[in-house]
Amino acid sequence: METEELLVERVERLEKEIAALKEQNRVLAEEKSDLEMLMEMSADHADEVGKELLDKANTFQEMSDVILNTVPIPILVTRISDSKALYLNDQCALLVGRDREYLIGQKALDLFYKSDLDRKRVLDALEKNGFLNDFEVQGNKTDGTPFAVRIFSRFLTFENESCILTVLYDETERKQAAEEIIRLNEALEKKKREIRKYLLFNLQGSSYGISLSSVREITGMIPVNLMPDTPDYLKGVINLRDKIIPVSDLGQKLGVGSVRNTDRNCIIIVEINEKDGKIPVGMIVDSVSEVRHIRRSDIKDLPSDCFSDMSTAFKIARTQDDVFVIIDIQTLLGSERFS
Repeated sequence: METEELLVERVERLEKEIAALKEQNRVLAEEKSDLEMLMEMSADHADEVGKELLDKANTFQEMSDVILNTVPIPILVTRISDSKALYLNDQCALLVGRDREYLIGQKALDLFYKSDLDRKRVLDALEKNGFLNDFEVQGNKTDGTPFAVRIFSRFLTFENESCILTVLYDETERKQAAEEIIRLNEALEKKKREIRKYLLFNLQGSSYGISLSSVREITGMIPVNLMPDTPDYLKGVINLRDKIIPVSDLGQKLGVGSVRNTDRNCIIIVEINEKDGKIPVGMIVDSVSEVRHIRRSDIKDLPSDCFSDMSTAFKIARTQDDVFVIIDIQTLLGSERFS
């Protein structure tokens, strides 16, 4: 009897435990379903996030490429291990003279370094300083055309590889411009040496010229004090600012006739080299006309067979407008004793 009651009691207890287990299974099934749904949603979201990040990365890469190609400066990324180009922009391709697709994978030495020694100099300087600023090297384009370039370099990790980022400035045009400026300046200086200034004046209706560098000043007619026992052309002396200066009639000195007395007469003060230094000498002329620039090539010697006594003191200047006599004052008056 008791055994039957115990058996019924155990059965009832087992049924309750089974019912409880079924409830737990139901709850677990619901939780599993919720978890699977959450995982599915998470996976979908992760795919969306991943796709968004990938799109952003691609967009950033495209933007970076656009920016680097827009910058008007050649940019190059080379791998350190073999110096091959992993990236370069359009400006770098233009500098080297080939398209980007061809240049990617080419060695830097083949791209623009003129010699392996130049590349070694760059690497040594980079190793020493960690960077490179304004470093000049000589380069060659792919067709062999030489050019000068200044480079700025830094170490860089690119696509998980140790690389060198290099910015290049083509110095060819600047150097050519500098060389052209030097050439033009030299040509200008040469022309300056070839062209000299001459003071032109008149005597008896003819034009004469003397180097402007020998002229100290020009003054109007002032009283001349006569000196005894002097040549006819030496008219005397003047007192110009407390300086006693001998004065000659240049017309008489040249033998073309005395200077005509007009209101245009003037005295040209020139300086003559003497043993004791430079001394001023006055020359009376009919009038002074102008300062003229004359090229050396336009001044010719007098024929020595016709003017043997005068050939060293006089030359003939021929311009587009006229012909006149150039006088070497030092040769003409240097032998006179004025002191």
